[in-house]
Amino acid sequence: DDVVRESWGAMRLEFLNCSRAHAQYAGDYGSGQMDLTRLSAIEGLDCDDPNGAVVSGNPALSGAWFNPARDGQGFILEFVGETELLGYWFTYDNDGGQMWLIGLGDVDGAGQAVLNMQRSSGGRFGDQFDPELVELQDWGQVGFEFDECDNAAYTWLAPAPYSNGGYNISRLTALKNTDC
Repeated sequence: DDVVRESWGAMRLEFLNCSRAHAQYAGDYGSGQMDLTRLSAIEGLDCDDPNGAVVSGNPALSGAWFNPARDGQGFILEFVGETELLGYWFTYDNDGGQMWLIGLGDVDGAGQAVLNMQRSSGGRFGDQFDPELVELQDWGQVGFEFDECDNAAYTWLAPAPYSNGGYNISRLTALKNTDC
């Protein structure tokens, strides 16, 4: 109930090819533009043939996941290898500030994965960004258990001063050309 959504501005993306894009933005922190390079790709999906073969198995679980009772936080999960899972967790710190974590791990044959999470700090937006100021700190672990195509459970083991816990999550988005 404490989550507040605020309009920030607008962004226009122009995809130049499968690995590069150009972004133009205007919002509360000013306006600008930047060139982007692709960070990851879903196993089995071919960017050059977006209407290609249907992907099944673990990669078909890629997408956005959340718990409807915990609106305002959730995950983007990407199977970047047949058994390799990249996860972005959008959540909050103990003071209510946004906390974004990123982690990588392997999925076993039973549909379970453990990701070692990292938290970044020190970055600044737009023209004030300096990569030398960005620091990555180990944060803890997040475990996933996929029991069907649209439902999963996650648990986390966190460093102090955070508590450990877990919740069920549901799929929010699915990728085109995937068959779970």
